[in-house]
Amino acid sequence: MLDLQASDLVEKSSYHTCRFDALSAFDRTSSDWNLVQDRCQYHHVLMDHRWVKAWWNVFGAGKDLHGLVVHHKGQPIGIAPMIYSQGWESWPSRDGKLQIAEDSKNLSIPAWQRFVPIRRVTFPLNIPSHNSRAHILIADNPAQVCGEILDYWKDRSHTWDVMVLDGLPEKSGQRDMLQAAAASKGLMTLPHGRVREMYSADLTGGMDGYLARRGSHFRKRHKAQMRACERAGRLEMSMYRGREIGRGLEIMFAIERDTWKARSDLDAAVRMPLDDQLKRFFSEVAYAYADNDDAVIHIMSLDGHPAGALFGLSRRNVMLSLVIYLRDEVRTVLNASPLWDALIRDAVERGISELDIHGVTAYARKWATCATNYQRLYIFSPHFRGRMLWASKALATTISRRWAERRDNPGSDDDGRN
Repeated sequence: MLDLQASDLVEKSSYHTCRFDALSAFDRTSSDWNLVQDRCQYHHVLMDHRWVKAWWNVFGAGKDLHGLVVHHKGQPIGIAPMIYSQGWESWPSRDGKLQIAEDSKNLSIPAWQRFVPIRRVTFPLNIPSHNSRAHILIADNPAQVCGEILDYWKDRSHTWDVMVLDGLPEKSGQRDMLQAAAASKGLMTLPHGRVREMYSADLTGGMDGYLARRGSHFRKRHKAQMRACERAGRLEMSMYRGREIGRGLEIMFAIERDTWKARSDLDAAVRMPLDDQLKRFFSEVAYAYADNDDAVIHIMSLDGHPAGALFGLSRRNVMLSLVIYLRDEVRTVLNASPLWDALIRDAVERGISELDIHGVTAYARKWATCATNYQRLYIFSPHFRGRMLWASKALATTISRRWAERRDNPGSDDDGRN
């Protein structure tokens, strides 16, 4: 149900925070969500209520939804979709890529290493959803919004142990504001969480403007890779969107089965096979975005057989490349350049001015024109369990950072005892 009881009894002219906690509430809060997100500095496609609703519907079992809406003078100015979950973790280590305890199976962390029970508060992030970025949607007064959200959680600090806020844009200042707000409320923090560099491309000026920004070496390599694919055989590109998005999903799922990503015997640091749950999630996301023509699947076929797929989502003027698949059997003669080329050309034709590249590989980096750092912040409950987790994590972080410094400076005369 939609819980509209304010966290404090305040007058309408002041700040107050409301919570929604059910799937049905997403539709009732969508207009407020859009009002806030449209005014937010960072237009992250996957912070859209359509994405978060699908995430909660597919991955929300056994968790609590705390959708927080901050109002000022009766108007929404901040939204923070947050998740409470609990599980056994390998704390204080092995949480670099981990978002929630369920991610342990995607990271191949054995059960015997997961011996610490932890009650986490996070954004709606996990490894299967292919997203590690989130932030608070803020339209006005960011410091006050951050403070209101932490007031909400401090009032409930006996129910959780650690809050892990991942994917905060460095230039937004949200990590610093949340850390300052936490300190003022007696909540311990650790700011030295993972920093992840993500890429984007400026598409203003159309395809010609984009290629001009990429430089002569990129243009030369791009042409060569496109020609190599054309020499491989009869190359065809097709696009599925709107009412045809379901057919595009079917083809993409079939392609994934013939890629290395589907192999269960592969020794990979992170496993993200397209199992039934992930197919359901991608399908719900695709159909939700397709209702507003914001979802597209590009298919590359060789001699009449689908060989590659790229799944993109958009919101307003931003396109995001979510996943890309290329059959293993064609990798010797094909590359992904035609898929990226089709995505970018279609985006600029539709008035898109920014492409978020949802990948961290060197190949993904080459399509970018800029990069942004995304930060992680740990906030701990002031109660005993939270203090113990803070102490162990702080010690592990200090040791790790000192070890990294010594490794980067082999000429140091510090033997570590200092």
